[in-house]
Amino acid sequence: MCGVTFVSIDRTIGSPKSSAAAGGAEIDLSVERAAFFVLLLTGALMRFTTIGMDSLWIDEGHTMAAADLSYAHLWSVPFDTHPPLHVTFVKLLMGITSTEMALRLPSAVFSTLTLLVVYALGRRLTGRMGALVVLAMTAFSYTLLVYANNGRNYAQLVFFLSLTCLAFQMMVDRLEAQKAWKDRGLLAWSAVYAISALAALYTHNAGVLYLFALNAMGCMLFVARDRMRAHPAILHLAATNAAALLLWLPWLSVMLGGAGAFNWLDQKSVPEAAFILAATLGPNKTGLIGPAIVFLALGTGVLQASTRPSWLAAMIWFHLAVLPLFIWSMGWVIQPVYMERTILPAIFGGALALAAFATRTRPQLAAAFATGLVLVISSISSLQYVKRSGSETALGAQLVQDWDGAMHTPSVDNASFVICDTFSLPVVHHYADDRPVVINSREGVWHLDLDGWREIYGQSIAVRIANEKAGALAGGVGTRQSWSDFAAEADKIAFLKPSIYCNDGEAGQIRDRLARAGYEPYSVRRYVGLKVEVFRPMGQETASLR
Repeated sequence: MCGVTFVSIDRTIGSPKSSAAAGGAEIDLSVERAAFFVLLLTGALMRFTTIGMDSLWIDEGHTMAAADLSYAHLWSVPFDTHPPLHVTFVKLLMGITSTEMALRLPSAVFSTLTLLVVYALGRRLTGRMGALVVLAMTAFSYTLLVYANNGRNYAQLVFFLSLTCLAFQMMVDRLEAQKAWKDRGLLAWSAVYAISALAALYTHNAGVLYLFALNAMGCMLFVARDRMRAHPAILHLAATNAAALLLWLPWLSVMLGGAGAFNWLDQKSVPEAAFILAATLGPNKTGLIGPAIVFLALGTGVLQASTRPSWLAAMIWFHLAVLPLFIWSMGWVIQPVYMERTILPAIFGGALALAAFATRTRPQLAAAFATGLVLVISSISSLQYVKRSGSETALGAQLVQDWDGAMHTPSVDNASFVICDTFSLPVVHHYADDRPVVINSREGVWHLDLDGWREIYGQSIAVRIANEKAGALAGGVGTRQSWSDFAAEADKIAFLKPSIYCNDGEAGQIRDRLARAGYEPYSVRRYVGLKVEVFRPMGQETASLR
C-alpha cells in the first residue's frame, strides 16, 4: 500500500552489502528516492532561509576579525584555541559576499551536506526506510538548525565527523569481511577517513575526543566479536589514524598551550549534563508532551537495537552515551567544555535510535504511526525556529545576541559606546556606524580600533597569556583617555553589557565612573543576550528609565 513493502531483513552484520537491523521493514526504491529528495530539499531550505535573521554575536565577531588576518598568519601563528580551517573558509568568502553571508554560509552548506552523509550511514546500518527516518530526524533537528545559522565552526565539525563515521563503518565492513590492503574499496574509504578526520581535527579540537572514543569503541567490538581476527583490523585502524594524527601534531601544542586560557566554563553536574543532552536531542518549543513522546520512542529504539551485539547498537550507544560521557569527563584538556555545541554528534545517535524503533518495533503499523508522530513533532519544532522573530532567543542563549537592535535603537542616537571587554570589540565596531567605541580600563577608557584588536589577538596564545599575567595585554596598542575627558566629548554614552564577558563588579565600576564624570541614567533596554544602559549629562530633562 502506497508503495510500502515490509520485508524481513536478516543480513550478516558488517557485510559490505548492508548492516541493516534484523527483522526490519523496507520500502520500495522509488518511494525511497522521492522521499529522499523531498526531505533533503526541505532540510536545505530551512538551513538557508534564515542565514541573515539574527544579529552577529560575540564569537562571530571574533571570526569576522580573524578572517582579515593573512593566510600565512592563520596557519602558522597559534593565535586561537580553535584550529584555522573554518576561518579560512570564511576568509575565502569575505571578498565576494556580505559579512553575515560569508560568516554563516559555510555552516549552512556543511549542515546540508551532513544530511547526505547521515543518510548514507543510516542506510548502511538500518536499511532504506531507516535511512529516511535518520534523514528526517536530522533535517528537523532544532539544535542543528541553530548551528546551521551560526558563523562558527560547529556545523562544519559535525559534517567532517559524520563523514569520518561513515568512512569508519565502510572500513569496518571490509575488515570484517577479511578484505586485504589491496582491496580498492578499503583503500578508498581509508583515504576518505584520514582526510575527513584531519579536516575535523583542524576544525575543532573536540574532534580528537570523538576520534579517540570512536576507535576505542571499534577496537573493543572487534575483540568481542572475534578475538583471533581482531588484530589485523586494529592495526589497519591504527595505521589509518596515524596518517591523520601526524599531520595534526603541529596543532597539538596549540591545544595544550591554549588550555590555560579556556577556563570560563563550570563543570556540569550529572543532572545538568543530562538536561543539556536532552535539550540537544529533543524538540524545542513543543511543551512537555512533545519531548516525552520523542524520548519514549528513542528509548524504545535503543532497547530494540541492543537486543544483539551489532554495529548499529554500537553506533547508537557511542553517540548517545559514550561520547557525551567522554567529553563531560575529559573536557578541554581536563577543563570543562560540555555544552550542546560540543555534543552535537549525539543527535545522530538519536536519529539512529528512532530508525531502530521504526524498523524493529511490532506491530509495524503502530511503529510507523509513532515514528511519524515523532517526526511531526520535530518538524513543528524546527518550523518554530525558522518562523521566529529575529530577536527571539534560541537553544543556547549566547548564540543570539541582538547587537544590531541594541545599537540602532533611537535612544542611542549620537551616543558613544562603552564596553567592558576586548573580545566583543569586533561585533560592536561592525554595528557602530563610525560612532566612537571605547573599552573600560584601569587607566580610564581605551580607544582600540580593529587593526589594534588584530594586533593583540593575532599574537600567539602563549604571548597573550604571558602579557595578561604581566598586566600588559594591550602593550602600546591603541590610546587611552581619562573618563572625564571622554565624557566631555560625548552627547550620550551607551554602556553595552553582554550576558557574558562583563561581571557585575565591573559593570558597577562603569556606572560609578559615569556618575563621577557628571552623567546620569537615561534609559535601560534589554535585548536578547545583552542590556543597553544609556547615560546623559546631568541637568538635562528628567531621566526616563524604560
